[in-house]
Amino acid sequence: MPKSREEKLWKKLKKLEEKIKKSQSRRRRIRSLSSSERESVDDPDPNERPEVIEDTGTQQLQDDVLIALGNPSCSDKSYSESIHPEIIRRVENVLTSGLEKERKDELLKKYLIPNNFALLEAPKLNRELEGLLSDPIKERDKRIEERQQQLGVALSAVLSCLDNFVKVDPNPAKIEVLTDVARLLSDLHYNNTCTRKKLVAVNLDKDIVKTTESAKRDSFLFGERFNEDVKTANAIKKAAPSILKKSNFTRKMGQTRQSNYTQFKNKENFNAPPQANRAKQGRGGRYQPRNSGRQQQQQQPHQKKAYRHKSVRQT
Repeated sequence: MPKSREEKLWKKLKKLEEKIKKSQSRRRRIRSLSSSERESVDDPDPNERPEVIEDTGTQQLQDDVLIALGNPSCSDKSYSESIHPEIIRRVENVLTSGLEKERKDELLKKYLIPNNFALLEAPKLNRELEGLLSDPIKERDKRIEERQQQLGVALSAVLSCLDNFVKVDPNPAKIEVLTDVARLLSDLHYNNTCTRKKLVAVNLDKDIVKTTESAKRDSFLFGERFNEDVKTANAIKKAAPSILKKSNFTRKMGQTRQSNYTQFKNKENFNAPPQANRAKQGRGGRYQPRNSGRQQQQQQPHQKKAYRHKSVRQT
């Protein structure tokens, strides 16, 4: 069983106490020596030189004070008991260099997926998407699918071993360990499925993605009912204008515009010009139509001509 942090701490404290006691006894022994002996001690043989620990001036804390302070915050990772070196040799090279392709294919064929648990297989990409997605996207999904398939094979081997313990040797400790390992691998299998969905969904329509988010995977990545879900999403999108009600916002805006119009109509200055034409008003403040200036310009030449005509007749 792994040792707790408290036990490790107490052991360290005991070792420090023993070192301090040894250093104190050595100092007392050196002080009791005569001056001649001290001279011999000043330059002794290097092999026989006593180890002296510098006094840091720290006070030894009592046990109740250490308990009150609590466990020290330690960033070191905690590890379990050591395993047999021969087991490490079988796995260490794989962690650094990976498995050879022939050995990997051999192991994948050795441990088969149970016939009543097809979910251990990696889900395939839906046929409807194979003709729509580009080749790089499909190749990336294929690589993740192969890793997920290898994970499913490893999980099936763990579950077969767990099934053997349950039926033949029901050891609770072994069953608990294998069950925990199966849960961790299953969660990793599920995360691979979510990653593949997100990478493919980036290239899909938003409405279709919303309808497929709630769909659970089966033998296919987006489920066997993907085609039906797409048709349903498109039908709802087309029928949305006739299904949805008018928002309260548009109703309120219509009511406010109507009320402002009635209030403005009931006022005495209803015939006032728009704000854009107020700059063209005269000093009297009355409204002048746009074509009034043009009419005056057209009338002035006629008046001048008539005036000249009268002056000619008088002469």
